Amino acid sequence: MNNLLPLKTRLLLVVSISLLLLYSCKPSPSRKILEEFKAVDSSLMKLEEAHKKQYQKDLDTIRQFKDAPAYADTCNQYLDLVNKTSRYIDQLRSDIIPLDSTGINTSVSYSYLIKTKKADSLYSLLMRVYRMGHLIIKSPEHAEKFNAIFSPLITYNSFPLWVDNNFKGNPTVGTLTIFASYQNDCRNSLEPVFEDVKNTLKKGGIAD
Repeated sequence: MNNLLPLKTRLLLVVSISLLLLYSCKPSPSRKILEEFKAVDSSLMKLEEAHKKQYQKDLDTIRQFKDAPAYADTCNQYLDLVNKTSRYIDQLRSDIIPLDSTGINTSVSYSYLIKTKKADSLYSLLMRVYRMGHLIIKSPEHAEKFNAIFSPLITYNSFPLWVDNNFKGNPTVGTLTIFASYQNDCRNSLEPVFEDVKNTLKKGGIAD
């Protein structure tokens, strides 16, 4: 799981590098920007597949615990919700990229997300992931780690604040990076959730 933080840092660096290219590089800085993001998207897809394999193994392990079908079902539901949210973000990215070939327009992505109400849907999915994980986790240690992962989401206590602070006035490349960041947050949240379930089962004498 340690490779997530460097990847997230890389995503933020892409924005800075891309904006630098925009104002200082020739030819076609916008093409360079989009190529950078395609490379990041490729890395994210590979990371997502690795996560699916790892956490499917975790679920298979949990299913083997005697008298723990409810825990396995809960983890399955959480993983399904994370994957659903990730797929929705992938679709948003696919919808927005064709709207701005340069990737630098500061109103296209925000306007699209507001007019189509897809920002509402994204916020709702992200909050469902957060609330479900928060309900599953019992230990303060894992709760602290989980809340830290979702701090970019829960910092804003309302949808209007969240959507304006994340997307208003943001260039399209910045919106794509925010999408990828939230996608990684959801994936990263699987670790404290599943670890907490495992610990609960061990304390109950269900797991070794």
